[in-house]
Amino acid sequence: MSRSLWKGIFLNNKILRYKNNTFNNKNFIKTHSRSSAIPEFLQESNVVIGIYTGKKYKSFKIPSRKYLGYKLGEFAFTRQHNKPKKAKKKTKGK
Repeated sequence: MSRSLWKGIFLNNKILRYKNNTFNNKNFIKTHSRSSAIPEFLQESNVVIGIYTGKKYKSFKIPSRKYLGYKLGEFAFTRQHNKPKKAKKKTKGK
């Protein structure tokens, strides 16, 4: 079930603190909130967001306005996909 329109997008309080700042010294925001949506004020300020994956922070810069409203967790995957390694061909011994 989706969030009600009258409530607006969900933003963590830590991200909301940066709404009125000018980001002159802080160009990187670290957050654990993967359920927060991408707000409009971060799009215009060219800020890099560090999203915690459970092990490390993955940096993400919002490329265009079409990503506004997406969840932050969609861009920082918590699981790695390991491709199966190719088997080496056996050579016949003499």
